[in-house]
Amino acid sequence: MSLADLRRELKHRHLPVLSTSGFVDWATEPFCVQRGVRCEETAVVVDRLQENATRLPESLVDGWPRFEMDPGN
Repeated sequence: MSLADLRRELKHRHLPVLSTSGFVDWATEPFCVQRGVRCEETAVVVDRLQENATRLPESLVDGWPRFEMDPGN
């Protein structure tokens, strides 16, 4: 996926949904994304994914440094 495609996906698909739910606040000019009022709720999900990274399919872990880390670190 090119950077232009990624920006388009974020702008037109992902960020509006995350913003509506309160997980992020974002603006287009300048392009800026910040944590929303409900951002901390996502920490539980990310923590559980990290705890179980060895049980996730390789395609979900590959390229995500936080999940590739040794859980003992």
